Amino acid sequence: MAAATTIVNARVFDGTRLQRWTSVRIVDGWITECAVASAAQDGDEVVDAAGGTLFPGLIDAHVHIVPGALEQSLTFGVTTVLDMFSKPGEVARAKEQARSQRGAADVLSSGIGATAPGGHPSAMYAPFRTVAGPHQAEQFVVDRIAEGSD
Repeated sequence: MAAATTIVNARVFDGTRLQRWTSVRIVDGWITECAVASAAQDGDEVVDAAGGTLFPGLIDAHVHIVPGALEQSLTFGVTTVLDMFSKPGEVARAKEQARSQRGAADVLSSGIGATAPGGHPSAMYAPFRTVAGPHQAEQFVVDRIAEGSD
C-alpha cells in the first residue's frame, strides 16, 4: 500500500496565487488531490497545518556543495539546489545522498567550471583545465557531462 499524507487546514499557494484549497493529499511523494474540504482517506497520516501556508519547494540557484548543505537546505524549504562548482566525486556523493535520504534536497550540478588560461580558480586547483576559446568549449561540456554534470 502506498504511503499517503494529507495536509489539512492549510492556506495553499500554488506558486502563482493563493488557492481556495485547504487540503492537499500526497502519495509516494506525488500530489494526488487538492480540495477545499479534507482530502484524507482511511490510513493517511494527517498533518494539521493550523492555518499555515503550504507552498512549492524553493530552488537555490547558486550553491557550492559542502557537508550538511542538502539537509540544511531542506530545513529552509529549499527542495532543489543548483551546484555551480564542485569536483566530480563531490557531485556523485551529493546526488547519491539526494537519492537515498528523504531529509536531503535534490541536487543538480554544473561540476567543475570553465575558466580562461590563468583565470580564477586555476591557481587554487592546479592543475585546472581551462578553455582558451569557443573551439574548446564543446569538448569541455561533453567531458563535464561524462563526469556526471547536469
